[in-house]
Amino acid sequence: MRRTLYLAHLYLGLSVGLLVVLVGLTGIAVVYRPEIERLLNPEWFRVQPNSETRPLDDLIANAVATYPYGKPTFVSIQPPLAPDESAMVVMKNRFGAGSGPWVRAHLDPYSGAAIASFIPEETFSGFLFQLHTSLLVGEHSWGEQLVGTFGILLFFFCLTGVILWWPGLGRLRHVFKVRAARGAVILNYDLHRVIGIIFIIPLLLVALTGVVLVFPRYTKAPIVKAFGIKPPPKAPQTSGGTSHISLERLRSLIARDYPAARLMGITVPGKPKDAYQVRLLLPGDSKIRYGGGAKLAVWINPATGEILKEHDARSMPARPGNPRAAFSASASSIQTAMMQPSCAPFSRRMRVSLRVSISA
Repeated sequence: MRRTLYLAHLYLGLSVGLLVVLVGLTGIAVVYRPEIERLLNPEWFRVQPNSETRPLDDLIANAVATYPYGKPTFVSIQPPLAPDESAMVVMKNRFGAGSGPWVRAHLDPYSGAAIASFIPEETFSGFLFQLHTSLLVGEHSWGEQLVGTFGILLFFFCLTGVILWWPGLGRLRHVFKVRAARGAVILNYDLHRVIGIIFIIPLLLVALTGVVLVFPRYTKAPIVKAFGIKPPPKAPQTSGGTSHISLERLRSLIARDYPAARLMGITVPGKPKDAYQVRLLLPGDSKIRYGGGAKLAVWINPATGEILKEHDARSMPARPGNPRAAFSASASSIQTAMMQPSCAPFSRRMRVSLRVSISA
């Protein structure tokens, strides 16, 4: 039995080893993708500050004018988060088979001019992302399935390694012993056992999370049941109509109703009954790297400016109805907390994901 496990561990290691190295190295690049983009293309992100900025509606109109695949139905803007930063708009014409790629535009918020408009997949960081997720074959392809399959093999590789490593209760005190004086073979064996067991948890997490991402159809239900995860809220629908308040008016309403929050992004309605989705960052919250950087999402009626729903990722449940009264009650305490020395200032960095955004 032990020899069978040894051979399984050996051949699993030989089969997944190179891919684990590839996925690991490209995964590091994916984590630091925004930093890589800023390093390689600083001109996308920096502008010369001026006295007046253009309205957000003008910035979106100029960005949409650069979109080469018809009229986009998904448009999301991140306003500048510093005086010398560009605004960012991500666009897509539709979802599903035959849809066009994601396009990202950077704009000068003072002149309104487009600094750059490009397909993120065609950048160097996009190349690394595609290599990491699908071996350059494409999303929802056999390359993505192969990466997920290697995740399953990696899991069994780790499992057989733990079984082979287990010394028994009476010998646990020797598990991290390295016999350096016993020769190169024994030294290499001991280092393999010690280093392997130290990194077993990270490797298992990489394997399992990769499998979940690639095969959500089979893994979603048991994970939701096991951890009691609540589904994300459905975006509320409006009665429709063509009359929309401007984004500047929307921004002023947000500043009034969420005075302590920082505006991280706005997704404009793509269909007649869609609402504005606004992403906000509250004081004391660490900025997340994905999903637009914010933990609070608010849906707003584009015709009236009424708040339809609020979803706080910190507490998970969505709260239908108008939450202004409840939020206003805590706004003063939040503003008080902002003045305390222990309150961390807002950080800056962005990644629209959606894989809703830069990545696609």
